[in-house]
Amino acid sequence: MKILLLTHSGDFFTIDRVQQALEAIGTHPIRINTDLYPEEIKVNFHLEAGTPKVFIETPQGTIDTDEVEGVWMRRIWKPRLDKEIQGDFRNICLGESQTVLRNSLLLLDHAIWLDPLEHISRAANKLYQLKLAVKHGLQVPATLITNEAAQALSFYKNKQDIITKMHDQTDYGMGRSAMQMNTYKVTPEHVEEFESLQYCPMTFQKEIKKACELRVVYVGGEFFTGAIDTSQSAQGGTDWRRSEINEAEWTHFSLPADVRAKLVSFMDELHLSFGALDLIHTPNDEYVFLEVNPLGEWGMLERDLDLPISKAIANTLYKQIKTKQHTTTA
Repeated sequence: MKILLLTHSGDFFTIDRVQQALEAIGTHPIRINTDLYPEEIKVNFHLEAGTPKVFIETPQGTIDTDEVEGVWMRRIWKPRLDKEIQGDFRNICLGESQTVLRNSLLLLDHAIWLDPLEHISRAANKLYQLKLAVKHGLQVPATLITNEAAQALSFYKNKQDIITKMHDQTDYGMGRSAMQMNTYKVTPEHVEEFESLQYCPMTFQKEIKKACELRVVYVGGEFFTGAIDTSQSAQGGTDWRRSEINEAEWTHFSLPADVRAKLVSFMDELHLSFGALDLIHTPNDEYVFLEVNPLGEWGMLERDLDLPISKAIANTLYKQIKTKQHTTTA
């Protein structure tokens, strides 16, 4: 049973754990570092006699994608091109490479994906997430996403304590990145820069008081939850990712049954078997939904809390493949 693991060359720990878990149950996982396409990895699409074929050439050998039965979608990353390629030509190379790779992978529709690209793309829409969260009874903060300074100023004046963050994910993996854009509390100094929103829209939300922040990893109906209290961190009080090493630790946490039920129905409507959800547990024992990342990070929970997330991912994908095989042969 050949299973592709789509990731990037800087990925570590999580990719290794899933690969080991898949090997342990008798499958043949093949790691594909997507950032090495097109310079080191080659993708060839052939159409002859009405039959489309996709082959992926790696330093370890050629993969006939017709033989692939499963795909774990960890990351698809932008190409790592030679620095000598610059200007408009570089932009063309980047755009064409990303488009052709994605379109080639979409032809692996005979394989079981965890999760399918089209489901991930739809679920990554943060506006759609918030709409669905409300529909499924989850509590969400007052939110404004805008590129208009006057709207942001009005929201700030009405809510007073607000935070701001980017819409899209910018982190690279478990390691910290210079491009990682975290959540910040809006200060009067930020207000003076609201005019720059005309160039880049931002998300603003009412700040929610925290007992702790929760990272909830959902895998095939199971929940793996870690809690972190950064109230004593100079930088991490608004976003745990900004805390310094050893300022705060992950601890085990159990979600109430009613919250789990709402999250299951929410994830079902998103058609996701995996997701990393961020929630706030308030001092009043309320649970506030912030977002779900269909490709979110979970390695720190397995590393620090020994939560068997990699095994759950491997088992979920394996079971879905076996179910399809049984259905096909029945």
